[in-house]
Amino acid sequence: MPYGKNLFLVLSLLYWWVITSKFANMTKPWENLSGKLSNFTISFLEQLTGKNNRYKLIFNNTPQKGLLINEMYILFFCRFQVKLFPMKKVLFIAIALVTVGLIYAFMPKNDADGVGIGAKSQQVADDEIHWLTWDEAIKANEKSKKKFFIDFYTDWCGWCKRMDKSTFADPAVAKYVNENFYAVKFNAEQKEDVVFQGTTFKWQAGGRNGVHMLAYELLDGRLGYPSYVYLTPGYERILISPGFKPVPDMQKELKFVAEDRYNSTTWEEYKNSN
Repeated sequence: MPYGKNLFLVLSLLYWWVITSKFANMTKPWENLSGKLSNFTISFLEQLTGKNNRYKLIFNNTPQKGLLINEMYILFFCRFQVKLFPMKKVLFIAIALVTVGLIYAFMPKNDADGVGIGAKSQQVADDEIHWLTWDEAIKANEKSKKKFFIDFYTDWCGWCKRMDKSTFADPAVAKYVNENFYAVKFNAEQKEDVVFQGTTFKWQAGGRNGVHMLAYELLDGRLGYPSYVYLTPGYERILISPGFKPVPDMQKELKFVAEDRYNSTTWEEYKNSN
């Protein structure tokens, strides 16, 4: 919270304390903080109620010494209605000032450099891969053409989880993927149907936990995880790449596809020549 807002809030509360302290019985013993607050409240309300039996009845029926907030509001309301309290305008101003101070203090703030919370969140997000579902990537590609990077994983795959925590968490890798690809996370064993280009791809039983037929088609039946498939904006397969990838290897592979090197050389030749 900025210092200006803190100061505004403190001054508002101090103003309220100065006004109300005029009516408090400051001579009562205070044994601890709780006792101080309780005695102050009671003393303050005694000054407000005076000898008026109507208000005194509300006060005396309180189940405990510390008066409840809603009862204190009732006392204020009744007192102002019959105009027995000469400082009511000042108190209203003080209450309004405290309210404004609290609202202002907890409003969303901007940093000194002009970067707000939303901008900071976006900045953090830019350091992470913007993973999409298959359908989301297809819709995005209809509006703006870009190559596809598809990560096929399973829930039980330990190397898949390691990729997420290491290589995919690298800011340089994330930035390059976001700039050049639609990144898709696809569970190769998911059971939800996927409709693509007029064909419905379904989950099929078999093996350890079955396989989704879209994963089977794109991986050309080579079901090892993690595996990555690169597609052109026209959904033509460029490369199937299985296994865990350290950051340098992943960057080289991404560059091979993003820079269209596959049009002039094979992946094996490119990988061994650099």
